[in-house]
Amino acid sequence: MKDIHQALESRNQVDAVYLDFAKAFDEVSHKLLLTKLHKFGIRGDLLSWFENYLSGRYQRVTVLGETSGTIPVLSGVPQGSILGPLLFLVYVNDLPHSISGESTVAMLADDTKCYRPVKDLPDCESLQNDLNNLVNLCTIWKMDLNKSKCGVMSFTRSRQPVTTNYKLLDSSLKQLCHQKDLGIVVTKDIKWTKQIEEITSKASSMLGFIRRTASDTHNIHVRKVLYLSLVRSKLGYMSARCGHLKLSPTYCQ
Repeated sequence: MKDIHQALESRNQVDAVYLDFAKAFDEVSHKLLLTKLHKFGIRGDLLSWFENYLSGRYQRVTVLGETSGTIPVLSGVPQGSILGPLLFLVYVNDLPHSISGESTVAMLADDTKCYRPVKDLPDCESLQNDLNNLVNLCTIWKMDLNKSKCGVMSFTRSRQPVTTNYKLLDSSLKQLCHQKDLGIVVTKDIKWTKQIEEITSKASSMLGFIRRTASDTHNIHVRKVLYLSLVRSKLGYMSARCGHLKLSPTYCQ
């Protein structure tokens, strides 16, 4: 967000494409992952250990007392494990290398966005080319993108923004007015009112939950722990980012 803030302060526009991997952790090809580990210098007994760690896994489903046959798991990293997220990061590590110098790919686990400053239509075309390169790389590494959950947001305060129709796999990307970015709601003009509305609504719901379930609890320490863990934690999340806003006393209440 720092890059986007700086661009807006310079009265520039930034177009950001938000990408969503379909079943990200389940789609990691074991064969291709081992190839990448070898490329990163993991070889010999250690590579054999990783191959052993990923292979020999099976799955079956039980519904209403009926159990399906057992089939081998040929893709995906073990979720809930310590190595799972790390192996996924190794798998997608080279995505940023497929774009031009003016664009940036920001990644955290399976949350990915590609953005660049946009002054004219050629800049939009460059971002589209970078997006095409990302899609091609995802195809090579068998990572499917969920087109319905991908979108583009133009961060700008201009009354006449640069507009274009970005495409993903021949489908037009939907234009976003707001988007959740690492747990916070961002809007195209970088105003945090919508984020504040969301966290205050969640905090209010949790406060009501505490009142209903702990009404007979007179221990101040217990109530304080409940408040700090369930209510205050929501109000405090990203407060440094939103704290400079000027809000009316009525709104704050």
